[in-house]
Amino acid sequence: MPTSTRQHNPILRVAQSESDYRQPEGGGGGGPKEIVEVTAALRASLHGKLQAARNNLTSVLPQWANLPGVTKLVLREQALAKSHRPIQLLSRAEIPLIGAAGLGQLLLSVTPRTLALLDDQITTANTKAARANISTIEDLIPYGVHDRLGGETGWGIRDLAEWIQAGRTLKAELFRHGADETDSALEQQFAAWAKEVGASLTRLDYLTPQKLFSVTTARLDLLAKLVEFPGLRTLAPMPIYVPEDIGTQAVEIGDVDPGTVPLPDAQTEYPLIGVVDSGVDPKHPSLSAWVAARESYIMPPNTDYVHGTFVGGLMAAARPLNFGDDAFPDLRAKILDVCALETTETSETDLHARILDAVKRYPEVKVWNLSLGGRVPGPIDRFSDFAQMLDALSDETGCLFVIAAGNYVTAPLRTMPPQPHIGDTDRISIPAESVRGLTVGSMTHLEVAQSAVKRGDPSPFSRRGPGPVSIPKPELTHLGGNCSLTGDHTYTAIRSLLPNGKLGQDIGTSFSTPLVALLAAHTWQAVERSGSVAYPEQIKALLIHSAVLRSPARGGDALHYYGFGQPGDVAETLYCDPHAFTLMFEADVRDGYEFEKFPYPIPACLRTDDGRFRGEILITMCYSPPLSGQQGVEYCRANVDLSFGGYDLGPDGKRHQSGVVPLEPGNKSQLYESKQIEHGFKWSPTKVYRARFPKGVSATDWRLKLGVLRRAGEAIPDQPQRVVVLVTLRGLDADKPVYADGVRALNSIGWAVRSMTQTIQVTN
Repeated sequence: MPTSTRQHNPILRVAQSESDYRQPEGGGGGGPKEIVEVTAALRASLHGKLQAARNNLTSVLPQWANLPGVTKLVLREQALAKSHRPIQLLSRAEIPLIGAAGLGQLLLSVTPRTLALLDDQITTANTKAARANISTIEDLIPYGVHDRLGGETGWGIRDLAEWIQAGRTLKAELFRHGADETDSALEQQFAAWAKEVGASLTRLDYLTPQKLFSVTTARLDLLAKLVEFPGLRTLAPMPIYVPEDIGTQAVEIGDVDPGTVPLPDAQTEYPLIGVVDSGVDPKHPSLSAWVAARESYIMPPNTDYVHGTFVGGLMAAARPLNFGDDAFPDLRAKILDVCALETTETSETDLHARILDAVKRYPEVKVWNLSLGGRVPGPIDRFSDFAQMLDALSDETGCLFVIAAGNYVTAPLRTMPPQPHIGDTDRISIPAESVRGLTVGSMTHLEVAQSAVKRGDPSPFSRRGPGPVSIPKPELTHLGGNCSLTGDHTYTAIRSLLPNGKLGQDIGTSFSTPLVALLAAHTWQAVERSGSVAYPEQIKALLIHSAVLRSPARGGDALHYYGFGQPGDVAETLYCDPHAFTLMFEADVRDGYEFEKFPYPIPACLRTDDGRFRGEILITMCYSPPLSGQQGVEYCRANVDLSFGGYDLGPDGKRHQSGVVPLEPGNKSQLYESKQIEHGFKWSPTKVYRARFPKGVSATDWRLKLGVLRRAGEAIPDQPQRVVVLVTLRGLDADKPVYADGVRALNSIGWAVRSMTQTIQVTN
């Protein structure tokens, strides 16, 4: 659809009002119930486990008599919902919850005395509430050396020693028990113990509450002693990061044709994108004019500018460098060149410090491109310290990080469908699981006979989701090239600039990521030019919704590879086709209340003669919940549920909600919490809903409803939960005047709205 046609149909932002809030109807569930029968045998089994935990604790703690230990309480699968947690039992035993490990594994701060109190409760308490609490407990396991080294997928002592021998450092995290005096004593005793076993500690500042340390040591024979410290949560190799290509240097293919990379127009205000990479060639003849500022944390020979220049070239001339292919954005941006990556590898401590410094130096930069990542999949049961730092930095500065999903580099590369032996080795790498960030995978735009996948498929190297706790990642894909099973990308690569004015070709999620960063920056600029305030959740929602509108429904595992699709240009993102009608809601959802918009305006042309809705409904929701790294898999501390459907009178004379638009993909009817996490994306801050009704669906009045749920033990914050929701009603036939009818229906109910933007002015 031509941009000029769409410009008559801007997305409309709907204002909130006090009438949008109402207390939910219905009562509780009748009090606590036993998950399983609390028999004498069950009590005896748990008593034995507690005795083992006490014995383990007393054997370890004499050396640190004033410190608590940690025990894992494993919940039954049926008891994963917060309403089932044995909070009363633990409270009476004076045992605080201090976090979570894997799904359904609660971390308890314990002493021999409090374990004895818990044992007494389990063996003797017989009230209905106590029995219900006892019935939720599957196991009690001491937190030991195996856990501190990462469990089944972690590292052994020998692996850590080899890491140190290679000239690298380790990273340690201490437990936080929630009492300042205890946590301070624990830190002091860890420092003393490290000194005793020949290790040196440096405290790390990742903007998060976790107590993190860089660890170096020459006494590899005493490394196992260091891990015995009871307050140690993890000890692992300090992660390293690389520019995110697939391990092959970009191939030079000739000189750049004159005029391919135009100079900036002095009359045009371009958005500014921060590019954290290996640096843009400071002497590049055509790209230098696009670099607005530089921050260099490393210098040659530790950088050769190849990767950074290639990424920078896509910021300045992605489409003309790639044969004018209109699948590439015809957009340009100025570059804040942050040279922060060595050509080989960069330690996490160094990279963190450089990103923190650069982002705080340039608060005017709202979109940052991170075409970087690790070489191995990220964890599945927690969010990395790097991702948590980016989340905290985004909250502090209001910026959006656009992050590469990472590249799978083990030959033979992946086919579609994937080879069975790959398993989980091609999952996204750190820090692509960042909750606040926007993660980008790669898809192909070209194919030849030897290509591993076809045009339009996920690239053979593009790492796939999900993130921890089945959070949908990557959210988006864009063009990053194709290749053979061995990585040969002749005739199927992305073209961009190399140092010294040369033209090159390469492949990787490094090069799909800046294409999405361009779209994000221009969308941000367009929103602000209209006099509105842009912010990360809003921009994420707009781009993801644009992709949803352009992509087919994808069930099963397809979402893990494609994300929600490839976003369109800025006009597609902010304007509607005539046969579609999109409203944006920026709702402050209050605890204890439902947020509703009712009656929802339905375009007349989407109603059949008998009043049924015939058309398609597509919904995108994004929000930024409170976060807590020490909670492990329970990092996201709030969940927002959405329902959209009929709200009609029933036989009882009351209105009842009938949600008809399901999550994509997913099935919330699964009984247990674990299934809702995996298949319903519960606790995910990005959700997409989609339904198509070719035969129509009955509903007279329609309602949008939102509600917020907090994690167990999570305090209600002072501010409500801001949620961005985009709802599109679309005709199944392109000749339907859906937008015009939607505006008429909107006017008839009197909602206060305003256009998402004024007439769009995209700065090419």
